[in-house]
Amino acid sequence: MDPRQVVTVANKPWRVPAAFSKARGRFTGTFDRTTGKLTWKITFSGLAASKLRIVDIHYGTPGRFGAFLARVCAGCRSGQRGVVKVRAAARKDIAAGKAWVTVITERYPNGVIRGQLKVS
Repeated sequence: MDPRQVVTVANKPWRVPAAFSKARGRFTGTFDRTTGKLTWKITFSGLAASKLRIVDIHYGTPGRFGAFLARVCAGCRSGQRGVVKVRAAARKDIAAGKAWVTVITERYPNGVIRGQLKVS
């Protein structure tokens, strides 16, 4: 996950603010395609002094903004782990790599770092 993968709602590249130029993250986990259970861990750094951190999963292929699929956590901390149940209609998109995870802050509601989900 990095800030260069974030796109605007109009699917244009996001101009990365200097404060986030070194922001990075990693989202790992296991996904049960049948039950929709996603067990995850997230780590991130370089998010400046952001107070609100939300991690969401959205529909979308690389370079495309997409609809909300699932909330992973709110008030997220680096190193946090958890489990989220993905609704049935979104499971095939996640399994097919048509979804991404983003870290959102109060100042940047479209995200500051983003990464495409890859299920193997």
